[in-house]
Amino acid sequence: YWVYYRLSKAQYQQLKDKRKNDAITRSLDFFTSGINAREGGDVRLGLVQMVKALEPIKPYFSESLPVDINGTEVYLGNEIFKEISNTLAQITIAPVKNNINIKTGQSIASSMLTFRAFFRGSSPIASLPLGVEYSEKPLRNNRQRTNSAGNASFDIDVVRSKKSFESFSAKVDLNDILTEAGTE
Repeated sequence: YWVYYRLSKAQYQQLKDKRKNDAITRSLDFFTSGINAREGGDVRLGLVQMVKALEPIKPYFSESLPVDINGTEVYLGNEIFKEISNTLAQITIAPVKNNINIKTGQSIASSMLTFRAFFRGSSPIASLPLGVEYSEKPLRNNRQRTNSAGNASFDIDVVRSKKSFESFSAKVDLNDILTEAGTE
């Protein structure tokens, strides 16, 4: 069966504007929460909150969404993307040991494959998800979160490579952050 409902254009526009304003308000709450968390030292939570800030305004990505943040008028979507990008750019991931000499058939202990994550070059980042890539083969244990000192350790059971050089690199695991934020 069918139900017909009459709605005036003005009332429809009012409902549409209310939904949009509610989305902007929710997004702004997540965004300011993310900025505050980041500035308070919790970089991971800051990133998660900033990613969550994108979800409410997803239907309005094609619109400009001007908002006032700290007395400056900015476009909300652009500002969120800019802050996420700036936050990621200020994260440094460095190995504790730059070079490791090992022979074929030996293992590499986690104490030798440790990476440190810092924010703005000095503050260690706790609970930051890292993913690693090893040029010889995929690893089973290729994802870790940093501890309270900003360290994450990995190990390799056996080195089987015949090459004279293999690389091992770490980067921020953005998929983990997106999953934690609950986005698609």
